[in-house]
Amino acid sequence: YSESKQQGILFNSADMPDCCDFYLTSVARHKDISIGISSNGIAPIITQYLRDQINNLLSDLPATLLAEMHNLRTHAKQTLITFNEKKHYLQRQFAELMKQHWQQQYGFTRGSVLLVGCGPGHDSLYTMAAIQAIKAADCIIYDSLVQLASFKNYMEFDTPCTITGKKANPCLQAQDNINQLLINEAQKGRFVVRLKGGDPSFFARTMEEISAFQAASISYRIIAGVTAASAAGAMLNTGLSLRKEILTISFITASFSHPDQDIRTILAQFNDQSTLVIYMPLHK
Repeated sequence: YSESKQQGILFNSADMPDCCDFYLTSVARHKDISIGISSNGIAPIITQYLRDQINNLLSDLPATLLAEMHNLRTHAKQTLITFNEKKHYLQRQFAELMKQHWQQQYGFTRGSVLLVGCGPGHDSLYTMAAIQAIKAADCIIYDSLVQLASFKNYMEFDTPCTITGKKANPCLQAQDNINQLLINEAQKGRFVVRLKGGDPSFFARTMEEISAFQAASISYRIIAGVTAASAAGAMLNTGLSLRKEILTISFITASFSHPDQDIRTILAQFNDQSTLVIYMPLHK
């Protein structure tokens, strides 16, 4: 190292960062994109790991993305004046291209609604299908039980989000209003993602929304989620059934649409050979 310094030659030595005039980087490459990563010689294995992760991310990009964004950038420079105008225009165009890409890749169609189960609240229980839907969404309509902040990293920056629920949005507390909002958005030619807590098939008024879609000739699909019953069993480190002893599992709700309904009448039908799961019990 000293001899190199005396002769004015730059020096690099593996595992001797104090004797380096420069560091070799791990480079992630995809078409015309090159990203160099360095740990200043301290831990090259980390930069190699990051390089592989970035390469995987880059491989998911649309094949024509660079060319399309180059053309859009040229258009922006020719037609827009301020830096912020150009920046916001390119951000919106990029988000639109990525949504189109994810919709095509995952088989989603615009003018339709996807009913997505988001699990009981913990972000480790989201499904890959739910994340894919959120990446591709033109707009998101979600329940109060859904922790939308957990999904922000997967959403395009300009995806409009509307919350439903009596406390969060009084205008959308009636189910008929929610149904109409979903239909209106789909009729605008958007891919609408409807996020529900838990699994859409469990006490989520999914069939009411489906009936509205069918009446309006709106296509729809359902993505299952982790329901609270199975998540609660897992948290207690137990199963919900037991061979020869617990032969049935029943899911009921204490939240009734008719005031004369009484949960005690329903509970009287069960015995010790059944696991009973009560959803929304706080009203009773």
